[in-house]
Amino acid sequence: MALIEERIPREQFQDMFRPMIRTIGTRTVILRLNELAKLAVPRQTSLDQFMARLEAFCYEQKRPKLTEALEQLFELYLDMRLGEAMEKFGEYSEELNSNLDGEKVPTSPEKREGLRRAIEKITALFEESELAPQEIEAVFRMKAYPDVLAFFLEHRANTAGGASPTPPPSTPSTPPPAAS
Repeated sequence: MALIEERIPREQFQDMFRPMIRTIGTRTVILRLNELAKLAVPRQTSLDQFMARLEAFCYEQKRPKLTEALEQLFELYLDMRLGEAMEKFGEYSEELNSNLDGEKVPTSPEKREGLRRAIEKITALFEESELAPQEIEAVFRMKAYPDVLAFFLEHRANTAGGASPTPPPSTPSTPPPAAS
């Protein structure tokens, strides 16, 4: 199991977990993490204070039980956000896994294409469920194998919905006229 710090860059932590905590409820998250990860955070702690403490727990104290507890809460959050679409997510995840070589991105072009299609289906499902781009990335960071996460990030960067707002320059279909 990879710790949170190995999956999510620290500068993205609050943006990725704040929507989950808001959806589930700060007090509920605090109570669950206190129970599951043996934290000692007062339940009346504000969201901003809690986010700062949670970030410190994840990146400075590196608690494996906290990672497990956050994974459980993230699963609850995803279920709350997707509702009935959670079943489709399960199907698409199985399709994605069937195109892997164990936990690795395959080398065969056919399986890579199948993996790309599965990622696109999952991403489209999340977009239909009105998940924001950072929430979609958070799902892959929390649930995907490291190689699959890298493949997803690379694919996203190479598509119109990716990190690059400027599309690549188009190549002209006819060559420019020769200089005389």
